[in-house]
Amino acid sequence: PGYTQRGGSVFSTWYNGGLRTTTYFHNMIGLLTEITGSPTPSEIPLVPARLLPNGDSPNPVLPQKWFFKNSIDYSVSLNYAVLNYAQRYYDELLFNIYKMGKNSIDRGSKDTWSFSPKKIDAINAAAQADKSVLSSAGRGGMAVKYLDTVMKNLANRDARGYILSADQPDFTTAIRFLNALIRTGVGVQKATSSFTVAGKNYPAGSYIVKTDQAFRPHVLDMFEPQDHPNDFKYEGGPPVAPYDAAGWTLAYLMNVKFDRILDNFDGPFEKVPYGELLKATPKPLPSGSGYVLSAAANESFLAVNELLKGGSEVYRNTADGSFYVPASTKAKSILDKAEHGFGMRIVAGSKPAKAVKIAPSRIAIWDTYGGSMDSGWIRFIMEQYHFDATVIYPPDIDKGSLKDKYDVIVFVDGSIPA
Repeated sequence: PGYTQRGGSVFSTWYNGGLRTTTYFHNMIGLLTEITGSPTPSEIPLVPARLLPNGDSPNPVLPQKWFFKNSIDYSVSLNYAVLNYAQRYYDELLFNIYKMGKNSIDRGSKDTWSFSPKKIDAINAAAQADKSVLSSAGRGGMAVKYLDTVMKNLANRDARGYILSADQPDFTTAIRFLNALIRTGVGVQKATSSFTVAGKNYPAGSYIVKTDQAFRPHVLDMFEPQDHPNDFKYEGGPPVAPYDAAGWTLAYLMNVKFDRILDNFDGPFEKVPYGELLKATPKPLPSGSGYVLSAAANESFLAVNELLKGGSEVYRNTADGSFYVPASTKAKSILDKAEHGFGMRIVAGSKPAKAVKIAPSRIAIWDTYGGSMDSGWIRFIMEQYHFDATVIYPPDIDKGSLKDKYDVIVFVDGSIPA
């Protein structure tokens, strides 16, 4: 008694990044259960409006004292129910997994159109512009031609694939993105020589992700922007905020450059062995009096931090933001270990006219006792790129003399009272 579903919960299934929802886009069943209760006994309150059964809560629970054992019993019962269902219908479940994968491959092999809130708006706009919103059947519907203006428009087709050119500014980050896809079972192809698609030339070493594969929904989810519905409490009223993240396109978050291809295409492509992560092939450093590292590549900042820690001189070009490193045995040793084989731009060059010598900054990150999620994420990012940072707490701030200890203090949202 007391279980609820669908409209009985405040959750939505819009966000696909959780353990429950990622499985949906990999042809599996995902379940999320949350149960009231804790080790401390509590009371189920009387809420008269929840005593009448309905489609969301068909078996209401009565007011009562609630113990932790009740929560555990519910959880065990649910686990047995899932195992029982899987055992009784395993043939059907396995076939459905196969069928969903096959359907995805088929859909990725032909022209398809997916509905979205913006496309629904476009259908409505087409009808309103024509002033003929009712069908001849007189049932209050629109003529099908308005659907066709949007859902048969070739420009609105789903992508057949995506091309990540090897000559983009931060190819190393593009490789990290591709490895994230590979870890989730997505197939990737690599160009063995230069090729042309839709009139654009691409160099050898570029990567291709096609949508004619079993986990096509996940591929689309990682490349395409989310289109969250415009939910309002009532017409002209305030918007209803999404329960969870409303946008998470990984290619956008990582600033990966790619081309979205709508027509079927092919080229000198070879499949990356399934599940095999992409690895850098180190390239020899160029010879010269110094090295120039592009600021457009995230990996350059990691290399610069290692150079500074190793005692090498590093200069920042104030004209374009790039880094200049005078050639030395020490600098060469550090840069040889950098992943510039994946596209981190290290070229030979001389010291720029507008070069400023840089040194490591003394960085502090605000945190609170018990932990701040935002602060933790910033700390994680800094660790990935080898920025040394000290975590400080309110008592450290109260002691004062902060400018004698730090050059930069990072305060996250909510750290400073309004």
